[in-house]
Formats: sequence, structure tokens, C-alpha cells
Amino acid sequence: MNANIKSTTTLSRTDVTENEETPVQPRRMAAQRATNAAPKFFTPKIAALLLAILLAGATFGIVITRQRYKARQVVIAVNGELINQNDLYNQLERTAGVSAIKTILDEKLALQFAKQKDAMPTREEIDKRYQEMLAQPGYQEQLKQSGRLPVDVKHELMVKMAKAKIFEKGVTVTEEEIRRFYETNLDKKTPTARYYTPETIQLAVIVTKTEADALKAKADLAHNIPFGTVAQTYSIDDSKQSGGMTGLIIRGRTQAAKMPGFEDTVFKIKIGSQVGPVNIANVWWIIRCMDKTLEKTLTYNAVHDECRIGAILLKGVKQNKAKVEAEYAEFRKKSNVQAFWPQYKDAVDQR
Repeated sequence: MNANIKSTTTLSRTDVTENEETPVQPRRMAAQRATNAAPKFFTPKIAALLLAILLAGATFGIVITRQRYKARQVVIAVNGELINQNDLYNQLERTAGVSAIKTILDEKLALQFAKQKDAMPTREEIDKRYQEMLAQPGYQEQLKQSGRLPVDVKHELMVKMAKAKIFEKGVTVTEEEIRRFYETNLDKKTPTARYYTPETIQLAVIVTKTEADALKAKADLAHNIPFGTVAQTYSIDDSKQSGGMTGLIIRGRTQAAKMPGFEDTVFKIKIGSQVGPVNIANVWWIIRCMDKTLEKTLTYNAVHDECRIGAILLKGVKQNKAKVEAEYAEFRKKSNVQAFWPQYKDAVDQR
């Protein structure tokens, strides 16, 4: 069975023509009626002049509309030089185009294979799973920060659920197996545990080699010099480029956990408070807590359906892996995938 991936965009010339002529035609009719009903001093030359003015006004309106449309495409301006959507898309395409194409290709083929195997999740199943995720503590804020839209999350769910359904053919799990999957993903010592999230903290830091420099930095802060400015001046840490802001620190799961005493120090700081200079790992730190979250544990009832899918997938992969992989490899081999842009030919050929 062949699977074709095509993208077609059609622009109706009729639509364009009507859109261009509609504003002008009523003005011509109005000018003609005005000419026929005018007194003698309203000569044809005057009528032609008025018509020209009307047409010029329509043209000017179109130009203004187009300029406003173009202005909306501007993303940023650098010292007055405009960076528009095309500039942004071209940069994204150059830096991440191949990776994005591979992801899209893999997802398309996986979904087509799932359809062939009658393993696609229903819209109701996807919506139910999405609502369960929204009910999880902190998930909505996490979604907001990620910049993803509900449609993005539902698409991801569709792909994951379709892959799971392929493997779950003929597989059943007991409540005990579902519970075991939950407890495995609740282990605080497991970095990939799904249902336990350690406390997190967002910091702004100034790191110096000497205590003297740290004290100078602290003095500047006391004189209300912005933290980011002081970090740029004194800090030897890469974070100074972002005003001293660190990445999100997850207790026990980031590089910070490898510095003796660091996590014990920072997780005691209240939001908006600051400590330091303090010596950690042979350098001097001024540390300000910008935000923090408490550890979270999801209840069994809240994630029961997800645990069932996970348990089925875990069991199904062991049971059906060889068979499914052989069938999928044959499906991909027979699929008709065309690269219309030369730069993506290798990405398509390396299926």
C-alpha cells in the first residue's frame, strides 16, 4: 500500500479579480449617473476629472492597505532596519529545516501506518486525555510557558496514542500491572519518573573568583544598580549574558546537584530574597531567588488512564516489537515520499 504526501495550494484568479474590481465598479456607475443628471455646466471633462479622482482614491486606499499588511509582517526592527516574517522563516528553515522535515515525515508515516492497522485514537479519546492533563497541578502554567497551543498538544497526543494502539493489539493488562507502572514512575530516585516532580527554582546569580569582587558587586546592588548590570560587570558565569538568570534548576536532576552544598543553600531562599557572597565550589556567589515551585506528586486516580496506556505499551512492545517493526519497515519502504525542495532530498532518502 502506497502512502503519498502532497501539499497543494490553489489560488483562484476569479477571487483576485473580483477583489480588485469590486471597489472601482460602483464608482464608475455613480460617476455615470452624476454625468447624466448634471446641469449643462457639468461638462464631460469635469466628469472625467471626478472619475480620475475617485479612481486615484481607490488606488491610494489599496496601496495603504497593502502597506499596512506588509507592516504587520515585520517581526523586529534593529536600529530602524526591519526584520520581517520571511527573514525569520528563512533563518528557521536554514537552522532547523532538516530536523523539522524528518519529524513531520516520521509523524505522517506513523499515523498512516496506524490508520492502515485500524489503530487511530478517536477524537473523544484524545480530548479525554487532554482534559486529564489540564487537570494535573501546574500543567496549564507549564503549557503557557512552553508556548504550545492546545492543538499542538492534541496532535502530540494523537501521535503517541496511535503508536501505543499499534503495539497494544491483542494485549491486556491487569489492575496490578497498571499500579506497578504508576509506582515505578513515582520513584524520587528515578530522573525520568513521570508522576513525581521535584521542587524547582529559578535563580539570578553573580559568580566571582574572589570575595573582594563579590563584595563590590554586593555594594553596587545595595546602591540599586540593576542585578543584570552588576552581573555583566562582575560575573564570570555564562549567565551574565542573560542578566544573571540561570536555567530552571530541578532538585537532584541538573548539574547544580553535583556541587556540594549548592542545592541546600538555594532551596532555602525565599522568592525575592538574596544570599551571598557565599563560597560554593571554590567561587563566590551572590544568589537571588526569582521563583520556585514545590515538589508535586500526581495521584493514581488522576493518571490512571495514562498508566493503563503506559502499561499496555510496555507489555505490548515486549510482545509485538519484532512483528510491528518488520511491518512498519516494509510500510516505509513502499511509501511514496517526494522531496520538492532539493535541500530536503537527503532527509527523505534516509528513511
